[in-house]
Amino acid sequence: MNLQYLDKKGCIGGFTMQSIVSKATEKLANTSMKKNENIGCGIILLDQNDRIIMGTRTDLPPGVYERKIMNGEEFNWTLAGGGLEAYETPTYCIIRELKEEFGIQAGKQTGHVSPVGYHDSYFVRGKEVIPKRNFAFIAKLRDGVILDDFSP
Repeated sequence: MNLQYLDKKGCIGGFTMQSIVSKATEKLANTSMKKNENIGCGIILLDQNDRIIMGTRTDLPPGVYERKIMNGEEFNWTLAGGGLEAYETPTYCIIRELKEEFGIQAGKQTGHVSPVGYHDSYFVRGKEVIPKRNFAFIAKLRDGVILDDFSP
């Protein structure tokens, strides 16, 4: 991923670390599940100034990345995250994704990783409507950890 900061001014407004996590979300986030390609996990990763660290995809299929560069197309900004592996909890999934995508260790370079909720959505594959559950987490970098410390 190419990493950048998104300033909290404007589109984020007065975003703070304060969130209330329901017991149901906490339980679901810590429940081991069989591999399910329809469960995703993403994390809002904040720096010490509450700016959100986001990235752009660099693992696009062959030719797509080059085409976007040649045509001057914009890359879509995204949070770190990915799909659930076999018998992972969503919490473990996001800890693994932080390591894979940003090269950082949750708990060592971040504060506590907390679930903030999930939402259910749907997508169409062929003629089939497929449900998808997306978990959201939040963590803040520890003091002294900066973007240059990452190895995306």
